[in-house]
Amino acid sequence: PMDDNTTLATKLKYILDAGMSCVFCIGEPKEIREKGLDAVLAEMDVQLTQIYGLLDPAKVVIAYEPVWAIGTGLTATPEDAQATHAGIRKLIAE
Repeated sequence: PMDDNTTLATKLKYILDAGMSCVFCIGEPKEIREKGLDAVLAEMDVQLTQIYGLLDPAKVVIAYEPVWAIGTGLTATPEDAQATHAGIRKLIAE
């Protein structure tokens, strides 16, 4: 079965407790992207909610990878990627 946000948060805590660092990937399916940036950022918030307290920039890198772009030949425009990155940074800062 696929991991959900709870199992991913548990795994991140385990990794950090073991003294390791992590690249934590987040992203949205095409159905959410088609609803616009606000919907994408709401999904990113859901994916990050359980790990906000674990986000030490020296140990955790957040990697944004839109799920809909994996193996499909579709890509986010630079403008879409930059807007999403800015929104994710804002979520983390809050």
